[in-house]
Amino acid sequence: MNGRVAGPLGAKTDNRIVELFVASELSRERREKFTVTALPDHADRQREAVEAIATGESGTTVAIEHTLLQDFPNERHDAARFRRAIAPLETDPSIVVDNADLLIWVEPFSIPDGADWNAIPAAISAHLAGIRAELPLGWSHHLVACGRVQLNVAVQLLSAPGMPGAVFVGRLWPQIPVTDSVAIALKRKLPKLVAQAADARMLLLERLMIPMQFAPQRLGQAVEALRAEYPNLEQIDEIWLAYSGAWERENVVWYRRGWQRRIAAEDAAIVEANEF
Repeated sequence: MNGRVAGPLGAKTDNRIVELFVASELSRERREKFTVTALPDHADRQREAVEAIATGESGTTVAIEHTLLQDFPNERHDAARFRRAIAPLETDPSIVVDNADLLIWVEPFSIPDGADWNAIPAAISAHLAGIRAELPLGWSHHLVACGRVQLNVAVQLLSAPGMPGAVFVGRLWPQIPVTDSVAIALKRKLPKLVAQAADARMLLLERLMIPMQFAPQRLGQAVEALRAEYPNLEQIDEIWLAYSGAWERENVVWYRRGWQRRIAAEDAAIVEANEF
């Protein structure tokens, strides 16, 4: 099972995301301790180079390149508003439902300029606290008055027997084909990875969300759909996801493997064999 790394994580930087990946997931998956031994991109700013080289106790080297996988322009800007206006709900005990996970979703850019961001979590909390006993399992939709702003809030209640209850927040991602954003990342990052000499090469794609919003299998499907267009994928061993949506507010980051060249090739061979 791919991992969940809990803090204190420190400041969220590209290097720190890679460092935690190496210390936790890479070391666990490879069954030997790996450490970051070089930062080529920082060492030589005159040329494009990979972000990090990790070396295992056996001397095995892994080249790692990291990038943010964005599904829409200004995603970072929207994430900052989200952290101010929506994320505080995760620590509000008044909306916790015993034996259930309560997931609260809003659309990207639903928090406009000029809104009182600090009033938004209080308004949503007051609305949900009054009806939490009547919330149905599954999805429900609510129009919440937050001062002068009317906010559409989607609520998902998931049964969790024997658990004290927890609240999670997230953004409903736009219906943009995943292949579009993955293709941008592959076009920009694969050449650097392929140019780096190493025993293995990995691409680490960061997403400003939590794993429940985007299954790693979707990444694998997108990569396979693009495989014919990007022959450099044949020199990449694995592509991972780093879900950093709860880094600042909960000191948690999740890592999930979305694609492995060897396994993808084996699956393709099985499909081809079954066609005859």
